[in-house]
Amino acid sequence: MARPDEDEIEKTKAETGAALGLMVNSKIAAQQPKNLPQQPGAPTYIKYTPTQQGPQYNSGAAQRIIKMQVGVVCTHASPAWSRGLGVHLMHGHP
Repeated sequence: MARPDEDEIEKTKAETGAALGLMVNSKIAAQQPKNLPQQPGAPTYIKYTPTQQGPQYNSGAAQRIIKMQVGVVCTHASPAWSRGLGVHLMHGHP
């Protein structure tokens, strides 16, 4: 059996490299999706235009971007704590 010449070796090497590159790129693309699913509690950005414009109001910006995000509510806190009615003392048995 005769050995292949240099042209045939280069041609086979290029075809093999292209096929392997295509396989690797498709595997990488499958693991890096472009559109990730929306996470629960993810922030929402809102563009806000205030009615009072001018440099004398806050920073004088024409529009503001507000980040809205769901806050975590502590279920163990009493309703008085959430209203901020001062200090509550916890009395234990002596």
